[in-house]
Amino acid sequence: PGRRSVSTARAVVGLAADIGIPHCHALGNGFESEDDFLAFAAEHLAGLPLLGCVPHDPGVARADRAGAGVAEMMAPGTRDAFARILERIEEVSSDHDQDPAV
Repeated sequence: PGRRSVSTARAVVGLAADIGIPHCHALGNGFESEDDFLAFAAEHLAGLPLLGCVPHDPGVARADRAGAGVAEMMAPGTRDAFARILERIEEVSSDHDQDPAV
């Protein structure tokens, strides 16, 4: 997480708007904690709705290097984070289905 990710997020939001995608959300990746992500997002991603944060998890990198399934090697806290993000995506999708202006 850093300046390049903020630049990328802003570019993606602009490109999405250019092709008619009205809603974008931020997803943190690699932060030490959700609180770190929230503080970072408040400072650098103001106005962009947040889906959540996938914490830094060395097991994910180990799985990638080993060619193994990531889900098999990730920490329980990382699994929990993915579950919360999925719930948030479902909420947001439902909100947009009910009122596309949201």
